[in-house]
Amino acid sequence: MKIILVLLLCLSLFGCGEEPEQNKFLKSCAQFDQIYIPTLMFTKLNKQRESEIAINKLKNKWQSFSEQYQELEIKYGVDITDELWQIDFEKISDQIIAADILIRQSSLEAAYLELDGVREVFTELRSRNGMDYFLDKMTDFYDLMDEMSAITANTTSLSRQEKQRLTLLNDEALKQWQEISQANLNGKYFGFSKAKIKAIKKRIKLEKGSLVNLETALAVSGTRRIIKATNDCQTNFIMLYKAFGDFQPILDSAKQERLKKENEEKNSKLDKKAS
Repeated sequence: MKIILVLLLCLSLFGCGEEPEQNKFLKSCAQFDQIYIPTLMFTKLNKQRESEIAINKLKNKWQSFSEQYQELEIKYGVDITDELWQIDFEKISDQIIAADILIRQSSLEAAYLELDGVREVFTELRSRNGMDYFLDKMTDFYDLMDEMSAITANTTSLSRQEKQRLTLLNDEALKQWQEISQANLNGKYFGFSKAKIKAIKKRIKLEKGSLVNLETALAVSGTRRIIKATNDCQTNFIMLYKAFGDFQPILDSAKQERLKKENEEKNSKLDKKAS
């Protein structure tokens, strides 16, 4: 009887179905990110048609995701719910709608900034609700990489202040990467094979090496090596981040469209010659 009473108390405090519901939610987050990440990257790379294809897929995925989870009530203890949950969903909806409009207007840089905010809202939402999700640990690091790259972009010289700023940012990056290296990859949520998980872990080690190389360059090397080391950190990190996205369907669609257009132009030229 005592055991039964203890079990009932635990269920009243934590909820008998809350943990499976959170796991289901995180798996859906991973499926969303597999489309979100390519959309973010294609706008960052200024790929117009790929961005258009990706945002269409993202809108469809977000519609089904929000329909399934916007009314979800995550409870703390017995009667405390997350009052910001639906507000965050509305923010994400607004950001995706704004990004879609901007992509249609070929304003990819502005669209990227709108999409960039999506991951930040999701990170705050999951963190607030105690959900362990690997990509959330990379959000702040992503911002660090962007700031570091902005310092070294399109330049062949660095001021003393810029080198000092890079040193501070790299110190913070090394601390954050230590935490990322020890974090759970959530591979089951993304459906990763053992081979892919192994490749991702290898890429995580490479990023640690890149950060250490930058630390050394900032301490003893000239500007050229510092810029190269910073670029290496950014390149390796982006490769790692992209591993969590599903780019192939978008690339295939864009390729098929280009081939179709080329064939139509070729046939049109042949028709003109024949006439």
